[in-house]
Amino acid sequence: MAISYTNILKANVLDSLNTIIKGEFPQIPIYYDENKGAHSLLIQPVSDDLDVVIANGNSRVYGVIITYQLLKGGEYKKDTHVDQLSAIAEHLKKLLINNAHYSPSSGYKWHDGKVLSIEYEKDEESQELSRANLTFNCTVTS
Repeated sequence: MAISYTNILKANVLDSLNTIIKGEFPQIPIYYDENKGAHSLLIQPVSDDLDVVIANGNSRVYGVIITYQLLKGGEYKKDTHVDQLSAIAEHLKKLLINNAHYSPSSGYKWHDGKVLSIEYEKDEESQELSRANLTFNCTVTS
């Protein structure tokens, strides 16, 4: 007998993050496999941990890394490049704080959403690439 299930990670977490971020940053492309172009966002799941078992379901904590990648080009001022990278990271952080309990009109998606950290890095192979990596966790009860 086949069981029925819902891909909670995709339906509740990844698709919802895409919707929230795309609504705020329509000019920045979002990918799931690799960053591309002069600037882009990458959404990658990294964890799925059991929180609590309840009658007929459970509560799980999902971890996602959201990476904003910026390729510097042409003549630039170092501070401007850092300013743009940190401005997008701070904007994303505030956006996710504002959606800590996400229940759009289509129904409950998650609660306790939080940005745990932001790490800034330069690409080891290309010093032209900089990244801000946001670690986001949220809890889904299903």
